[in-house]
Amino acid sequence: MDNQDCIGLVIEVPNIGRGQIRYIGSVETKKGTFVGINLFAGNGKNDGTFRGRRYFETSFPQSGLFIQWEKIANLIPIPSNPEANMTIPPASPTPVRINANFLGYHEPLQNSFPEIKSRTSISNVIQPNDDPMQTTSSDLKMLQTELVQYKRLVEDQRIVFEEIQAAIDEYETKLDTTEKEKVLLQNQLDHERTSHQRQKQFYESEHDQLLTVIDELQSEINRNAAILAEIMQKEKKNSLENDYVMQDEPNSDALLINDLREQILELQQHKTQAELHRVQWEKEKEQLQFRNQSLSKEYKNLTTEMTEYQQKSHDTETKEYTLNKELDDARKKIGELESRVEELSKKQEENTLIVDSNIETLPLYNPGAEVKSTLVNAAAGRSLWCALCEKDGHESVDCPYDDKFF
Repeated sequence: MDNQDCIGLVIEVPNIGRGQIRYIGSVETKKGTFVGINLFAGNGKNDGTFRGRRYFETSFPQSGLFIQWEKIANLIPIPSNPEANMTIPPASPTPVRINANFLGYHEPLQNSFPEIKSRTSISNVIQPNDDPMQTTSSDLKMLQTELVQYKRLVEDQRIVFEEIQAAIDEYETKLDTTEKEKVLLQNQLDHERTSHQRQKQFYESEHDQLLTVIDELQSEINRNAAILAEIMQKEKKNSLENDYVMQDEPNSDALLINDLREQILELQQHKTQAELHRVQWEKEKEQLQFRNQSLSKEYKNLTTEMTEYQQKSHDTETKEYTLNKELDDARKKIGELESRVEELSKKQEENTLIVDSNIETLPLYNPGAEVKSTLVNAAAGRSLWCALCEKDGHESVDCPYDDKFF
């Protein structure tokens, strides 16, 4: 068989799957002969192109595969000899029954009708060309061929369906895993949001308390400053008058001023600590916002990925429904063809039985046996006999009725 004659054949590649040969020849920058296969399951490595050049068309974006000819040469099915099935087996009175089991079909249908072939060949020799039996036989052969094609198509579709079933199961497993991860992340995100919300409320309440304390401290500082200024003015006014008194007796105003100064310093320290707490809270607030944004972005990515998985799953279910519908249509067609084949087989057998009964009455030719003639010589015992008018008294040459025969 020529290599190019193998284009279009369906082969089974070990550990890969079934596919159709669509290219045989050389490939750029590669040595030897390569075979381009379109895998039915779409589990290839390319789309029929190599380094920007297209060698064959594929059914899916990743269903093409290049393999060296030497590795798959033994996988090419050898065509059977069409003359090998021309031997006529002995006729049998029992009609052949056609097994139309879809899953148990493994043998060619043409070997299931040996009796019909043998009887048809005998009837073609005996009967004329316009016998309806010959038309029935040709229709039967055409239906058998069509039935074989439909069964092959159904078998290929069944194999493709079984091959994509693994991909469907894998997608469903990934979808379930993604659903679980989504639920887990959603729960984690809700927990994080709740925790952040609590922390935010706590920090806001603490911030409000710190602001209240700062405002109170500021008002107290202002009040103490006003008191200190008033005391200083009083000291300036009474400095000359009270110099002697200040020298002899302890000054209660000086003690009050020192106490106020200490209070002012303490309030300033509280204010500084409050500012530090406010800056720290602002930093923590920014970190919480950033983390919340990152979690929202991650949740959005997971939602997008989940949508893609759902779309792929929907496409796979649509494809599975289409294949099931095609399989049902093919099964119905096969049932109709089988019923027609059975009817034609019964009709063919009835006609063949009639021909066999006629064949049994025909004499067998035996060149060694003597021929016994059953013909009667009408001119025997007569001197004059005319074979034209079948009367005696004259010969055929002198027949007066010669004008009636020409």
